Amino acid sequence: MKKDEKQALHEKTVVQLQQLLEEVQKELVQARLALHANKLEDTSKVYRLRKNLARIKTILTIKNKEVDQELKQE
Repeated sequence: MKKDEKQALHEKTVVQLQQLLEEVQKELVQARLALHANKLEDTSKVYRLRKNLARIKTILTIKNKEVDQELKQE
């Protein structure tokens, strides 16, 4: 994932990130099934999807903490 793509993730809303999270999870499941069936040509795809999944979850956690702090301040 390039730097611009990482920054684009930070600019997305929580709802958009949750939708993206679901998509990446589905894609990861499909890639793992293809890997075990020896039909996956690019074996590093599973690794990249796992990293992207972790990035999305991290950004979601950060955004949720920011919202919680804003609510506590009010």
